[in-house]
Amino acid sequence: MGDLGNGFFHVCDEKSVGIVFSALDTITDFVEFLTASEAFVTTDPKVVFNGGGIEDLAAIFIQNGYTFPSFSGDTGDADVMILDGGIWDSFANSDDYRDCAERFKESYRWDALIKHYSKGLLADAMLDMHSQSVSYDQQALIEMALQPRDTRVQLSKAFFDILGKSELKVRSRLALAYGGTAFVFLIAPSSDREARVSELGLRCLVVQCKQPGTQRVVGIATDQPGSSKIGYSTDLAYIELLDVTQEMVDKATEIQKELSYFPSL
Repeated sequence: MGDLGNGFFHVCDEKSVGIVFSALDTITDFVEFLTASEAFVTTDPKVVFNGGGIEDLAAIFIQNGYTFPSFSGDTGDADVMILDGGIWDSFANSDDYRDCAERFKESYRWDALIKHYSKGLLADAMLDMHSQSVSYDQQALIEMALQPRDTRVQLSKAFFDILGKSELKVRSRLALAYGGTAFVFLIAPSSDREARVSELGLRCLVVQCKQPGTQRVVGIATDQPGSSKIGYSTDLAYIELLDVTQEMVDKATEIQKELSYFPSL
């Protein structure tokens, strides 16, 4: 692996390719790993592999909180750092790995949600494959898919808690996510879908105006399970980079007072 003047390249063999794609199985985690590993192996001290490969870098990356440790000041005048093989194998058999896998179980419900909405949108022909522009529905799904594995744990808990626990008496919930994106989850019936769509958009606007640092908002509205006599549906909303004025802030404040529930705003 390295940069020979035409861009950095990474090498995987039949073992490491499966490990890397399974351990870093979101596009954001995968790309951030590649970017971080490029910096890690090109800065002093020089990294030399002694029998291992990119899977050992993945183990170091994950164990260190999805980043690489800094050895500046710790290696003295060393010119070379030797990575013995077997780092990944040791990590994969550790309690840390099992704890990590257990914690991430919840996040795969978010993956299933992405697949469900993608199939639904395609089946309804809402995604125009011949269009030269990206629709709001596609943007919403892209933002869902860009969330790293650890963030998906929190998003999944936030969504499925209010979806499956009617005793909470919670109609809507805000979840701040990766990359300046916020998600708004709304539980409301399909019986008045026009009103639900309007409410979802307004709640997203409230977040855009009131939550500092938010660059985009994705809204997801659906029915409470077991509550509908006419069927179930889902609505998506997407707002990006609004030029927020004081007038909009004032309007959002009025909207907030009218909405039945919006925690932390």
